[in-house]
Amino acid sequence: RRLCRGLRLEHLAAAKAVDRSSPTGIVEWATALTSHSALLRGGEPGVPDNADVDPRRIITWRSFRWQRGGRESAGRLWVLLMVVPIKDTTATRGGYPTPIARRHDGAFGADPLCTYDALALAWWRRRHGGAAFPVDADGLPAADWWSRPPAASAPPLDAPFFTDAVGLVVRTTGVRDLARRYAAAAGLDPADVGAKSFRIGGATDWRDCLGDASAHIVRQRGRWCSDVAQVYQRPLLASHLAASMWVRPGGSADLEAVCAGFAQPRF
Repeated sequence: RRLCRGLRLEHLAAAKAVDRSSPTGIVEWATALTSHSALLRGGEPGVPDNADVDPRRIITWRSFRWQRGGRESAGRLWVLLMVVPIKDTTATRGGYPTPIARRHDGAFGADPLCTYDALALAWWRRRHGGAAFPVDADGLPAADWWSRPPAASAPPLDAPFFTDAVGLVVRTTGVRDLARRYAAAAGLDPADVGAKSFRIGGATDWRDCLGDASAHIVRQRGRWCSDVAQVYQRPLLASHLAASMWVRPGGSADLEAVCAGFAQPRF
């Protein structure tokens, strides 16, 4: 497999020229942030190239389980995203639960790097006919905003959530092209990134955020199945939610950023 560097939050923050406001741009931004936060492989937001669209295996509207704030999320709203690993070709194990919390307490959309807000906006705009996202007097997401009746034109719950400009499910090549556009906007060489760059960047940022303690949570969140001992270490909701709120751009540089021509090999 071709080696490539990761797209970290600092790169996404630097890609200020990318479209984040049009109907297509809103979905693409949600695709990028979710791929980073949930450590998605290139084909996991939708389907691999040349693969059939199987609603059991892709991220559909039904894959999102919106949640009220609680103790583990420090009172912030969060969502449970069910991800079927790309290597589970028969979907026998079902979706893997991946928690994502709002990473700030400000007004809705105030933090452009908040994956929750990006997903909520992409959900609302297509499910409610482009109506303004419901907020309270402080600009925070309205309570149970996701439970409001959808518009007649809302997509069915088993339809793909991450789609391209013409409404087709995003494929690995589409994720690769998205990564390259964002890389170029951030001042990186697009040739150095690929469909797995969001996954690499997310894993790197989580490592930078959590240090040595990241080993278990990154393996769980990234749906890696090696090291059987990890099977006995159950994922903790509070750990996943806390990290999804804490991860920030601007941490330690990675070796790929300071060593020209180097990319982490696959052992």
